[in-house]
Amino acid sequence: MALANRLWKEKLLENWETGIAAGKAAQAFLNQTSLAKTKGGCIKTLALPKVFTREDIAIFQQIAETMYRILAKITVHYKENPEYRKLFPFSEEMEQWICIDTGYASVIPIMRMDIHYHEDTKQWKFCEINTDGTSAMIEELLLHQAFSLPEEERFGQFELFDSWVRTVSRIYAAFGGRVPDPHVAIVDFLDKGYLPEFAEFEKRFRENGYSAEICDIRELTYQNGVLYSPTGKQIHIIYRRAVTSDIAEHAGEVRPFLQAAKEQAVCLIGGLQTQVAHNKALFYVMRHPMTRQLLTAEEAAFLDAHVLFTAKIGELRPEELTENREHWIIKPLDSYGASGVFAGLDYSDAEWENLIRLHRSEDYIVQEYCHPFLTWNVDCTGAEPKTALYGNQTGLFVYDGQFAGIYSRLSDGNTIVTNRNERAVPVYVL
Repeated sequence: MALANRLWKEKLLENWETGIAAGKAAQAFLNQTSLAKTKGGCIKTLALPKVFTREDIAIFQQIAETMYRILAKITVHYKENPEYRKLFPFSEEMEQWICIDTGYASVIPIMRMDIHYHEDTKQWKFCEINTDGTSAMIEELLLHQAFSLPEEERFGQFELFDSWVRTVSRIYAAFGGRVPDPHVAIVDFLDKGYLPEFAEFEKRFRENGYSAEICDIRELTYQNGVLYSPTGKQIHIIYRRAVTSDIAEHAGEVRPFLQAAKEQAVCLIGGLQTQVAHNKALFYVMRHPMTRQLLTAEEAAFLDAHVLFTAKIGELRPEELTENREHWIIKPLDSYGASGVFAGLDYSDAEWENLIRLHRSEDYIVQEYCHPFLTWNVDCTGAEPKTALYGNQTGLFVYDGQFAGIYSRLSDGNTIVTNRNERAVPVYVL
């Protein structure tokens, strides 16, 4: 446990009643926010926040910049090389969408890289990469509002909303900055969308001088080279939150959006090319010889050191997966919210064999299981405080290739499942 976190723990133990009262107050605050009205209910937190050092931040910056550079190479090569595309499980229609030119150089405008980070040894491994629908900025904002620090405590923290607006402004300028006062549409399938977060982004765009609105992607219209919102306003910039798999599922309902993207009638942030990095096939493609030809020796060594062994589930013999179930985790190729993720540690031998059999013919990957770094914390959400060791997952926000902030999630289980065992804490920088 890092020094700053140990000191915070000692402070809590010395002032137990006060600390637990503060933990309960933080959860009560969150329960009164807009997040409480979302599907699955409000996020749950713990009594101790997360503190990282400047050394940690320098490591995160290096991770973000190196991985972005690798992902950009992979994505560009995918668009240029039909043979390389065959390594990914995309339909012909999806390939066409991915190959649409965005009109600007930023390959992946926004993403969150989730890593397993050992705070004491500084060793780490990649867990997954989220591009489409990257979220949790609102959690980080409200967690900081929920936790109050003594005035003498001097900690830095990250700002994830106005910094994103500035990133969008830079990308729009690179797109050509066609009008001086562009209208921004935050676009998703609103029955699935994260509305509290969208509302905060809409507010920040407006505070920074933009007109902005939240739109259902199915309600856009396209006429004479102009994309219109449901309110009849011309859209110049789309901040896309709709994940590509949902777009594919509802392709017939979103043709105006797709046509406007194809014709560069709007500045689409981000383009559908981000699906290359978002799909979990990426993790076995990164080890393929065709990928290695794109990389420098340093980049290849980076992947070897930090990417967990990954394969299509059908490429391994069933007994390879069942004889040592504690070694494996299986995941769908394209999902979010930890849906369909299973760790062998959570099941009996018979249950695990059944899971392998059920998903062997599906679009699933099998990945080496990485035991998370454990830290002590206190759950104040029940009638009585509960102390436990929690596995950590560190999410690195990356805006246009630059490290932007952190989302810290914890769990007392072997996987972190949204709206079940997930706990989130605010992140501070020492």
